[in-house]
Order: sequence, then structure tokens, then C-alpha cells
Amino acid sequence: MGINICRVYENNNSEGVLLGKFIALLESESNPFTMQIANNLIILKVKKSESRWWSPEMNLRIETENEKSMIYEVVGPNASTFTSAMFMILLGIVVFIAAFIMMLAQMQLGISSALASVGTALSGFLVIVSLSVLALGRMKATEQVARLREFAKTTLDT
Repeated sequence: MGINICRVYENNNSEGVLLGKFIALLESESNPFTMQIANNLIILKVKKSESRWWSPEMNLRIETENEKSMIYEVVGPNASTFTSAMFMILLGIVVFIAAFIMMLAQMQLGISSALASVGTALSGFLVIVSLSVLALGRMKATEQVARLREFAKTTLDT
């Protein structure tokens, strides 16, 4: 399960009807999610009181194709969390490569490569920790993703 990048659904209702269902829920107090609606795009987020660093976001784009409404669903992590994790991974990879090349050059020259070896190990550890944190977040988000999908499905089907 977890986070699937993209799904496509077909619906017999028009774009206006489907958007109207979400607009009606937007003003409702019983809405379990924070919603933003712009043109044919609906963004669903977990409310701040329940939001954690791993909380997912769902984007639903509604388009008309062959006289049917196509709903494109994209579920993913919070943008700031994902950007931070990708920055840490990229930083770790760049430092790892630089330290590894420095370590190899020092070994070839017969110079002590202790500092470069420590840098290589620490940067490799940083990459592994960052990837592990993303994987942990993906596992923890599974329940919230299921709630988002169930909410969207019930809203679109009724």
C-alpha cells in the first residue's frame, strides 16, 4: 500500500457536478480534511491538529475525456518534508563522492586518508538515514493515505 504516485478514475458525472460536491464540503464543518479548490484541481491535506511530518497530500485533477470525467489522483508527501529530505540525500551523495575520491587519491599518494575515510562513512550514513526517514514516513502515512482515498471515493461516488 503506502503512497502510490498516480491513479486514474472514471466517473459519469460532469466536472461541474464533481467540483460542486467538493465545494459543498469545503464550507462544511464536518469536513475531516483541509481543502483548496482552484479551477479543476482539488488539494486535500490532513488538518493541522492531526498533521505530522509524514502526513500526505492528495491532488485530484478533474478533466473531461470522451464525454466522461477522468479524475487524476496524485498522493505524495508534504512538499517541505520531501524537499528537505531530498536536499539531505543530495548533500550526502555529493560529500560522499568528494570524500571517496579524496580518500582514493590520498591512498594512491601514500598519505594518511583517515579524515577522508571518516567523511566518506559519515556522508554515507547521512544518505542511509535520510532514505530510512523517508521510508518510515511512507509507512506511517499509510493510514492517512487510506483515509484520504476513502474520503475522495465516497465524495465522488455519492
